[in-house]
Amino acid sequence: MVFAKEHPNEIVETFTSPNTTFEKEVIKKIGNREVPSVTVVSPSEKKGVSLHDPKEINSILEPMSELKLKRIHNLPDSSKITPDYSIAISIEQEITFYITLDDKGKYLEIFNFSKNTHTVYQLQSVVNEEVLEKYVNTTK
Repeated sequence: MVFAKEHPNEIVETFTSPNTTFEKEVIKKIGNREVPSVTVVSPSEKKGVSLHDPKEINSILEPMSELKLKRIHNLPDSSKITPDYSIAISIEQEITFYITLDDKGKYLEIFNFSKNTHTVYQLQSVVNEEVLEKYVNTTK
């Protein structure tokens, strides 16, 4: 925090809040760019599917946009964390975002390859894993 010079009693926040949403961290960063594919993988079942139909892609991203997230510094002991799903989002033919849902929907990691960042979040709302499971268990 920084105190403003013109208004000494006013505090200006210079850091980002640890509370955010999937909408802000991924969807808004995609913006109006084309998302030609989303790949969903279940590491435990060793199954995955690549989606190219805009309606199917939207059916994955839209419910996730409502997720509330709290930024944390690291996952708890990674040897005790089980990855549930991995989601690769391609923008303009390159994987730009790689998302993992870990430990029964408790944690979410976002790798943003365009910015070369990796951020870990504790989920503050519930992921509808049935939507992801529907596609992973469908043979395409």
